[in-house]
Amino acid sequence: MSDRFIRIRNLVLGLFGGILYCIAIFLIVAEIQEVVSFTYVFLLPLVAGAIPVFFTSKEQIQVFWKVLVWPWFVIAGFLYSMVAFDMEGLICVLIILGPFLMLGALGAFLVRTIRLYHSGKQTPLYPLLLLPLFCVGVEHQLNDVDYVGHVESSVVVEADRAEVWEQLTHIGQVKVEELDSRLIHWVGVPMPESSSFDRREVGGKRHIVCQKRVQFIEEITDWKEEESFSFDVDVNPYSIPPYTLDEHVMIGGRYFDVLSGGYRLEEAGEGEVRLVLEIDYRVSTNLNFYAKWWAELFVGQLNETVLGLIKRRSEAELR
Repeated sequence: MSDRFIRIRNLVLGLFGGILYCIAIFLIVAEIQEVVSFTYVFLLPLVAGAIPVFFTSKEQIQVFWKVLVWPWFVIAGFLYSMVAFDMEGLICVLIILGPFLMLGALGAFLVRTIRLYHSGKQTPLYPLLLLPLFCVGVEHQLNDVDYVGHVESSVVVEADRAEVWEQLTHIGQVKVEELDSRLIHWVGVPMPESSSFDRREVGGKRHIVCQKRVQFIEEITDWKEEESFSFDVDVNPYSIPPYTLDEHVMIGGRYFDVLSGGYRLEEAGEGEVRLVLEIDYRVSTNLNFYAKWWAELFVGQLNETVLGLIKRRSEAELR
């Protein structure tokens, strides 16, 4: 066999070996710890990105940019496999994509540097493959940490207070064309379909129905006519049909929940009203520094979807 054939063969083995390694670690971590973990999100891509470099020769890793691209093929193959076999949802793929791409390239760069400056033919780096297994064992002993965050969103509506309040408290049925499609909807978060109150007062309930038969109940805790109302959110995760939301981002689940919120109307200028929506949420993981960033993005986009609907309807009524 020619040297060129051997180099290509070894590179292909490295790429497929990296994909299989990722799948194996995923299954082990999911069994021991659950994949919402530091080991899976940050350590696995760092090690996996180095695997193609293990298989290739020093001559092949001379070209810097090639070494940084190889891990992306591994990651693409792994994530595609996760979605194809229903082991991960698109939402979770989106959440882990950034760390996987960056840390995969970093892992390849570090191992390339060690290999280039190591005088021997082989480098003692293969024990690194066991690092995720060691770390997940340690992480398994740790408890998830609760973090409660707050997201506030607002929109200025060119309408009078009475009209905005009317539209806010009488949403009724919602058509898809009335809503702005955002990132969270592209990856599977259902859009709202209807909203209705049983009583517009403290103790009353607002029933919200979204696509895919997802339902929420908001219990009114404070009501000031044409000024504001607050609510607690009651979500029964078992009432949400299977496979509607990924279990790792299930509202009311182990890792994420929406707790409470409220609307208020503020003066914003002549003929304008500022409509504010506040939401309190919970994340419970061992990587809340990262999870809360995504939680705030998702909650913020949900807020913007609702506020945009109210703005559009209120302004349309006065034209």
